[in-house]
Amino acid sequence: MNPLLSTAIPAMTMLVMPDLFQCESLWVGVETQGTLTTGMTVVDRYHVTSNLANTEVAMAVDRKGFINLLYDCLRQYH
Repeated sequence: MNPLLSTAIPAMTMLVMPDLFQCESLWVGVETQGTLTTGMTVVDRYHVTSNLANTEVAMAVDRKGFINLLYDCLRQYH
C-alpha cells in the first residue's frame, strides 16, 4: 500500500469519526540537533520533560469500527 494512503486514511477517519480512536495529550517535537536522529519525531510519552502537551496522539483504534467504516465507504463506489 502507498505509505501516504496508510497514514492519510486513518487521519481522515479521525476527523469524521473521532470516537473510533483513543488519544493521549502528549508533547511532540521534531529532532533538529541530533547527528543520527535529525528529522525524527520525538514523543514524550512518559512525561520525562517539562514540556506541555501540544498535540493529541492516537494510541488505539476500534479496528472493527474502522474497517466497517472503510468498507461502507468503498461499497458506495461499487
